[in-house]
Amino acid sequence: MKRSTSGFFIVLAVFNLVTAIIPPVVAVFGVITMMSDSNIVINGRQVGPEFDKLVQQEAPMAKVEAFAALSGNAFCCLLILAGSVGLFMSQSWGRWPCVAGGLFMILFLLVHFVYQVFIYRAAQMTVVDRVVAPIEAVVLDPAGRNALTVVVGTIKTGMTVYTLGWSSTSSLFMLYFFVISLCMAFMDGFYEEPEGGAASRDADDERDRKKKPKKYDDDDDDRPPPKKRPRR
Repeated sequence: MKRSTSGFFIVLAVFNLVTAIIPPVVAVFGVITMMSDSNIVINGRQVGPEFDKLVQQEAPMAKVEAFAALSGNAFCCLLILAGSVGLFMSQSWGRWPCVAGGLFMILFLLVHFVYQVFIYRAAQMTVVDRVVAPIEAVVLDPAGRNALTVVVGTIKTGMTVYTLGWSSTSSLFMLYFFVISLCMAFMDGFYEEPEGGAASRDADDERDRKKKPKKYDDDDDDRPPPKKRPRR
């Protein structure tokens, strides 16, 4: 008997391949952004270098966390890739790397979500207020203060949207990998296929049909009526 993967598991493997690539790719852009200098201009003054320095003091593990998230997501992607290849080859062990990769991906995404939302974003908001304070003290006219308030609000909103945008999307990825891991862990996605594939299955079905006794319907019986014996 030949062991084959069900169509449902094949579809899951394809979705896993596509979905598992997205977190590492996003993490690459996150690392690039983290290592680049910020370009923040307030009231005609470039405060990007000062902002980066203060954020590094408020959240010293930010760059380490970004590289850790990239490494963890890449590792999980490789696990899911290996498992998906195993499923395509009808290997029963293929689903377990997918399950492990999905569960570890949930863990790494959850840690990244918590750090970005509750630590890194809070540090950004605190640093913006610290950078703006000296500039705000110089601006005395109400119109200048209102303009400065609008600029600061725009900067904070942009940072919040950037941070929460991916963090909110990652929750959908966590839900997906949780459901997929449950399906692959508790569902039997394999079946035994006889040698010869579909042709062999058709031959077996035909053989079974021939073995069954033929049933006749009294209304549609075309057999000739039995001959009557002559009376002696």
